[in-house]
Amino acid sequence: MLLVCDWTVPHTSYFRPPVRAKCWDGSLAIGSVLGNLADIQAIDVQINGVVQPPISLTKLIRSPAQLIADVSDFMTLRPSDLLMLGSPVPRLRLKAGDRIHISAPGLGEITQQVLV
Repeated sequence: MLLVCDWTVPHTSYFRPPVRAKCWDGSLAIGSVLGNLADIQAIDVQINGVVQPPISLTKLIRSPAQLIADVSDFMTLRPSDLLMLGSPVPRLRLKAGDRIHISAPGLGEITQQVLV
């Protein structure tokens, strides 16, 4: 498991966001520390230095194991493939200039600034 910080600009279509809402410089940061999924219970989040409720991996719509099983039904997963787990609802609201910091024990940390 790798830590990934993926943010989206608010948009009107939840199920089919326009490309410009997902593809901004710096909108997807991928950590470099590989960890064991079984060791990760939550991801700690700070926005502009303010601690947010942790993102619990037990509150996702699909567990990591279920996501892997579902995707494996229609495609072959290879060692270099990356599946992103998503985030629980409600999603964090970010705006231009915000700094987001995420971390998890054993996975390191990522800090990004929203540039749009």
